[in-house]
Amino acid sequence: MAGDYCTRTQLRSYLDLAATATGDDGLLDSFIQRASRKIDTYTRRWFYEKTDTREYDYPGRSRLYLDADLLGCTTLTIDGTANTDYKLRPNNVSAKQWIEMTYGSGSVFEWSDTPQDAVTVLGEWGYHDDYTNAWESSGDTVQNATQISSSGTLLTVTDGSHFAIRQTLKIESEQVLVTAISSSILTIKRAFNGTTAAAHANGTAITIWRPCADIEHIACRLAAWYYRQKDAPFSRTANPAMGVVVDPSAIPPDIAGDLSPFKRRRIA
Repeated sequence: MAGDYCTRTQLRSYLDLAATATGDDGLLDSFIQRASRKIDTYTRRWFYEKTDTREYDYPGRSRLYLDADLLGCTTLTIDGTANTDYKLRPNNVSAKQWIEMTYGSGSVFEWSDTPQDAVTVLGEWGYHDDYTNAWESSGDTVQNATQISSSGTLLTVTDGSHFAIRQTLKIESEQVLVTAISSSILTIKRAFNGTTAAAHANGTAITIWRPCADIEHIACRLAAWYYRQKDAPFSRTANPAMGVVVDPSAIPPDIAGDLSPFKRRRIA
């Protein structure tokens, strides 16, 4: 499971579809998902928050370079023992690229039986250029009678207009995906993005994941392009005199250009 970078409401607005023209809503959702994953592939990173444990071999130095963007570390384990004497680097950016042992602490990366998988990092992974503000208050709370259980898929809120289909929400530490909205009742997919389903009491705050603003806009443009392409014939443009054959682009050049600054570069 992975998060989407725009909502059905945003895409419908971008395409200027009438509010009553809901026949293609399933297609819109599929194109949103396709556009979001295409962005991941092109940039070699993802723009949602995913809870995960990743394993690394002994780095042979005081610095462990990561193979994905780290937004926050819950537990760093070295040779089977949790360690808190570390710094996330680089400073002053949301997405961290390496972990450094704190100078003067005496702690080091080490191994005893084998250097393979000697280090594990449990945390929140993904990219955001302003992680502090990535989870935005919805202004709403859980309104199920007493609580929503750990298996419940109908979330009652005060006002369903605060939310949108294909949005990722967080209730305490659990993420959920909104798949349908009917008045003040949201249909949700539980334990989203590596989190664990849990019961949430009436009155618990609900926050909404806001991807990087540029990524949100690009995802909407790319999903709209996919939607319009559905009626275009798949054909080649040929110019025999010039010896040129051009196939339809997998991603429009202008969108590729806008995504280029977001490409993850390997640091080692």
